[in-house]
Amino acid sequence: MNLKKFFLSIILLSLIGITASAEHQGYIVKFKTLPHTFDSSRFEEIHAPSKIYAVDSMDVLNGYDEHIDYVEENTVVKLDPPEDSVNLMTLPDDDQYPTQWWLQMINADYAWQHESYGNDVRVAVIDSGCYPHSDLDGNILTGWNFLTSNTDVTDNIGHGSHVCGIIASSINSSGVVGVAPKAKIVPLKCFDNNYTTTLKILEKAIYAAVDDYGCKVINMSWGNASISKDFKLAIDYAAEKDVLLVASVGNSGTTSKFYPAALENVIGVGSVDINKNKSSFSQYNTSVNIVAPGNSILSTSNTGSYVKKNGTSMAAPHICGMAALAFSIEPALTPYGFTQLLYDTAEDLGTEGYDTYYGYGLADTKALVDELMKTIPCYVSPINEDADRNYVLIKNNTSSVLSGQSLFAKFTSDKYDSIASTDIKLLPGKSAILKSPDGNYNNHFLWSGISKLKPLAQKRERLN
Repeated sequence: MNLKKFFLSIILLSLIGITASAEHQGYIVKFKTLPHTFDSSRFEEIHAPSKIYAVDSMDVLNGYDEHIDYVEENTVVKLDPPEDSVNLMTLPDDDQYPTQWWLQMINADYAWQHESYGNDVRVAVIDSGCYPHSDLDGNILTGWNFLTSNTDVTDNIGHGSHVCGIIASSINSSGVVGVAPKAKIVPLKCFDNNYTTTLKILEKAIYAAVDDYGCKVINMSWGNASISKDFKLAIDYAAEKDVLLVASVGNSGTTSKFYPAALENVIGVGSVDINKNKSSFSQYNTSVNIVAPGNSILSTSNTGSYVKKNGTSMAAPHICGMAALAFSIEPALTPYGFTQLLYDTAEDLGTEGYDTYYGYGLADTKALVDELMKTIPCYVSPINEDADRNYVLIKNNTSSVLSGQSLFAKFTSDKYDSIASTDIKLLPGKSAILKSPDGNYNNHFLWSGISKLKPLAQKRERLN
């Protein structure tokens, strides 16, 4: 390979975040094989299993020509401040759910009626970090700052905090509610005060979300006007590991495509307003797979308060929240399965069938959950807490009477302690709430008969 003829990747970012810069900070190299003389101290690892590294200078690569697959510029990416931000002086009470029209529009509370709140589903938010907020207490896990190589993910911009709140603001009698109020956010900070990052940083975050943090969903509320080989490799790697990838399609209101939303393995999300019309800023092209609310969305800010923002960056996290709801209803559901359900159950808008303004239509949690329930003969919800007891909701989705035993089990230091059994009988289509003796019963089983040990539903475990 002639190192002077490497593939140039010019990033022109527009989205709600992103604009472009012709600058670059060194290079990204993909090796076919690592030479015996490979000096790891001269390379910055991006993803060793894929043989992808970063270098400051092309001189470092002298003598490695036959081992190199390709070299690309580590392009600088600029994140712009979102538009139309309005700080609110009065905090809304999350009991006033009717004011959050966007949650009603996608019927998020239908999953809550099934006692599914995205419980413990990990969602990586690759963004500007997340500012501590009372509405997110307990739902933000330790993340990573890829700019400073530490766990300080304090959001100095506000973009990431807003996205996190849309996904997982808790139900706590104050403020706002997220689509999946019990999902767990892993904030992976790649943007900061200067609103810039580079491709290698974004790639590292994608690999880390999969390999290091065990995330089931990745939210990418930003996009590139062009794509590079190594960036696509990171996206494909996550998809192959059964991670759902979601990205905003862009905010220039044109037919231009942005990546990763335009990639095959990514759900590209466009925006609609309160009247279900395409938002004026939302892109319209074949990268639009689905639409969700994106106008004047109220969510958590980086001041501990609340703010309204517009953008496809606000639409994408609605889909991530819906995914968390679906995965908590059926942990065996695959990203592919969710994607097909999402498209098949969307509310058709615009031209009949798929179109480039609305994709397959407006995401509909109710229709998706109803369709998902058809595949679950006996549904058992995640374990939730009520006062000093744990409980599950059981629903009989069959046409026959359901008979069995509900077993709440207590484990202490991973050792079995005690069990509480309840005989149940449910008519077709009926539901019941079953409660444990106290809050220490953290596992649940549903059997058709103790002696037969035949499970009617998968084991449920409450994570502490």
